Amino acid sequence: AQVRVAQAALEASRAPLLPGGRAGFSATRAEAATAAASGTSLSPSFSVSWELDLWGRLGQQVESAQARLEASEYDRQALQLSLQATLTQTWLSLRAIQTQLALLEDTAQAYERSLQMTQDRYRVGIVPATDVAQAQTQLKTAQAQAAELAGNRAVLDNALADRKSTRLNSSH
Repeated sequence: AQVRVAQAALEASRAPLLPGGRAGFSATRAEAATAAASGTSLSPSFSVSWELDLWGRLGQQVESAQARLEASEYDRQALQLSLQATLTQTWLSLRAIQTQLALLEDTAQAYERSLQMTQDRYRVGIVPATDVAQAQTQLKTAQAQAAELAGNRAVLDNALADRKSTRLNSSH
């Protein structure tokens, strides 16, 4: 919208550089003593005006409007680049979280197997109960970290979906 406003301002600043003209008609009704001498006369009128830009004021206004248009265009491009960078950063963060989540899920599965083996060893008296507690803590910690990452992944998924729908809606 700012670019369109700046384009309109540029066009308006160029208008005084061009000659302007007016055309019209004027009607005069003459009344006379006799009906035969009475009548209406139409007179066309036409005038042309043009302001000489001796001191460069009009040219400077055009240059100023052109600079505002360019600044608005650069602002638009900067915003677009910023949005693209944010989208890229969000996508890369999502990929990193997906990789971490896969690793944590594999780790949790390994801790589950380790807990099972530790519980079996405890039942036969090979290891103390503290080893079972430690194995349970490791598993619960990995599961909690995975749940947190899954939440973060959902937030990033939603952010990407919002940006995608916003982009699709703004292109129409």
